[in-house]
Amino acid sequence: MMSKIKNMYLFFLLLLLMATKLSSALFPGGVRNCTGSQCDNPLRSNLKQIQRLHRIKQHILLALGFQADQPNNKKPPVQSNSTFKNNVSINLSNGSNHDTRAAAIISYSESVGEKKKKRSILQFVINTGSNQTHLEVVSAHLWLLVKKRKSKKNSKTIVLKVFKIQHKHKSQLTYLRTRVKKTRWQKLSLPISLVQELVKPPQGRLQLKIECRRCGRAVKIVLPKRGSKNKTGSQIPPVRTLRHRKMKINGRSRPRPFLVINTLVKNR
Repeated sequence: MMSKIKNMYLFFLLLLLMATKLSSALFPGGVRNCTGSQCDNPLRSNLKQIQRLHRIKQHILLALGFQADQPNNKKPPVQSNSTFKNNVSINLSNGSNHDTRAAAIISYSESVGEKKKKRSILQFVINTGSNQTHLEVVSAHLWLLVKKRKSKKNSKTIVLKVFKIQHKHKSQLTYLRTRVKKTRWQKLSLPISLVQELVKPPQGRLQLKIECRRCGRAVKIVLPKRGSKNKTGSQIPPVRTLRHRKMKINGRSRPRPFLVINTLVKNR
């Protein structure tokens, strides 16, 4: 609850900053003191202020865990287990020749085993491509769909735990205690230091084990079906995946857990 209030406070602070900067940029007549090149070419000065404001907005959105502004693109997203998406280009005027872009890596889970006990072990293939020189991870979140039966009206408190599987040993990465009132997606933050090691070209692999305390027939996690990793028809585009809260969880429309990594790409 406190994190939501903090995010809303920062978001309104961002809107206030945008309104203040835009008013000063679009109406420079209110500024009495004007010296140097700003008086000679006010349009150029206003354009620089707007570009600087746009860069600040992108960094704040990424820090809050939101997607950066994306340009209009009518092409459908590529249906694959791992997608690398360039969102926006940011030219930093810090004296360096580096071009920094905000990008998102979306990876869908694959079931490791066909047995029921191994369905809770998920594998993520993180494909970053071969032409990226440096990726700086800003945030990483695991999205899990928790289903609640409609026949049960009372809410239930559960605890989701995420473990990293390596060499048949597991270590806890994060956990989330939440009250489930209806079927909805749950977001769990992953350590940035761990994900930073996985985004090195050309690709990285991550195995996670999901455990749910107090889950049962009334509340359960939606996991991939047995052998569903070989069915390309069940792969869901990234844009549609975020809107699956009202979709039926059966057949080809069954959603899978997915990983969203927000990064900054620096081309040297």
